[in-house]
Amino acid sequence: MANGPTKVKKGTFQDNTKIASLEHLDARYSTYVGGRTKIGRLLLVPDGGKSLIGKTLTFCGWVRSCRDQKGTTFLAVNDGSCDKDLQAVVSPECPGFDLIKNFDKEKQLSVNTGASVKLTGEVVKSPAKGQEVELKMDGPGCKVEVLGIMFSG
Repeated sequence: MANGPTKVKKGTFQDNTKIASLEHLDARYSTYVGGRTKIGRLLLVPDGGKSLIGKTLTFCGWVRSCRDQKGTTFLAVNDGSCDKDLQAVVSPECPGFDLIKNFDKEKQLSVNTGASVKLTGEVVKSPAKGQEVELKMDGPGCKVEVLGIMFSG
């Protein structure tokens, strides 16, 4: 029987090894995207990320879903560091918000599933069930960058 992936438990990596230190979950600096934090660094810690509430962090990943509600856009983003998605709540005041719906006006392209994004925002307690924290993107220092999109059709 082949060794396949196992379900991720809080405080473990995808291969089911325990998280011994949070240091190794910070991604190396990249000349393309700069510094960032892995989503697993936020969501796999035993407190579900509560210890990082109030901090402004940057995450890179791929959009799993994008929905609009009352002028706010909700992005579910995953970077492959864990099987959980980070929810980003992006307000129209956030720099780069317009890129989500109008990435390329001429070609009428917008951010959709599979798009690559870089998100900077504040970690806040989530009012929703099923997640301890989310990324709030409406204050100073928040920013949306679209690194690439998926073409459909």
